[in-house]
Amino acid sequence: MTPLTIYKEENGVLTEVFPKYVDGDTFKEEIDHFVDCVRTKQQPVIDGEQGYEMLKMLLGIYESSKKQKEIVF
Repeated sequence: MTPLTIYKEENGVLTEVFPKYVDGDTFKEEIDHFVDCVRTKQQPVIDGEQGYEMLKMLLGIYESSKKQKEIVF
């Protein structure tokens, strides 16, 4: 996994992409964004529905790993 490599197709050719790690406190940035949205009454980048779907996916990954089989929702 080091360096992290993502393989994807670009113009019919399989290519390697090496994402760059950006140092910073992403959790703090998420909280700051949430607080800013509450204060300004703006829509957050990720809404509750998207957050819920992500949570279901992550819980499914954990369950799949624990049971060593595919989990279908």
